[in-house]
Amino acid sequence: MFHRFLLVAATAATMSFTPALAETVTAPTEPPAAPKVPSKPRTVAEAKAEMPALRDLLESQLTDYPGTRFRNVTAGLTEMNEFAICGEVNPKNAMGGYAGWRPFWASTANKTFYHSILAKCWIVTPTPGDFTADISSRP
Repeated sequence: MFHRFLLVAATAATMSFTPALAETVTAPTEPPAAPKVPSKPRTVAEAKAEMPALRDLLESQLTDYPGTRFRNVTAGLTEMNEFAICGEVNPKNAMGGYAGWRPFWASTANKTFYHSILAKCWIVTPTPGDFTADISSRP
């Protein structure tokens, strides 16, 4: 019986402070910035020109970049109008064995390389073509 009284008292105390908290919240003075709208898709030549910078990024992030396997690599622009690539990667682990195929995403705009089962491809304006051979370090 005493526990029920404490629960009712705690609920009533919380409800009595809620309107005071709601009154102190103010609306932002400026509207949030709208995301950039992607421009026209990049040409294949423009996409291939960005590949050396992406290769350098991948080489700095992967344990064994020459031995890493890539497939289904797509290049294009994100919502923020940044060039990025995504696809599937099979990197080598510290023991030298392959870790298994998983999605990846990489962008030179903010020097980001992310590979995980949870990785998502954020490309909204793709460049036509498969860029697997361009990102792979092997000829």
